[in-house]
Amino acid sequence: MKNIRDQTVQTVSSITTVDLTGISDIEKAFAIALAAGAMWLFVTVALAERRHELATMAAVGASMRTVGSFLRSEAVLVLLAGLLLASVLGFVLAEMLVAMLRHVFDPPPDHLAVPWQFLGELVAGAVAGAAIALLVATRAVRRLPLGSILREQ
Repeated sequence: MKNIRDQTVQTVSSITTVDLTGISDIEKAFAIALAAGAMWLFVTVALAERRHELATMAAVGASMRTVGSFLRSEAVLVLLAGLLLASVLGFVLAEMLVAMLRHVFDPPPDHLAVPWQFLGELVAGAVAGAAIALLVATRAVRRLPLGSILREQ
């Protein structure tokens, strides 16, 4: 038979020894897949939305390389803006959470711990998603039925 003090010690030690590595790995993989998927979706939607503009550019005399570079430059700008915005917002959110939870930690942290490897994998996932989507989109631009697109209006 245990008393309250023994049960409290066992419960506290059990809670603090839980290994959350597996759940953390799943969350990281999901975040990387989400970043890659978001860039894939952006490029796909940009191609679908800009079909008429791309066909007009080709009809005016732009080469398919120029038409594809228009799509690539837009994807690169969105990727860079997204990475910049995400890093600033992530830093601000981390600082806010640490400041709000400072009294919970014993001892409180001196500085933030930055998961550089995960952040690098996240950036690589977003860049890979954008690169694969741009390869597929470039091939799709070459196969666009330019005449029928211009007649759609």
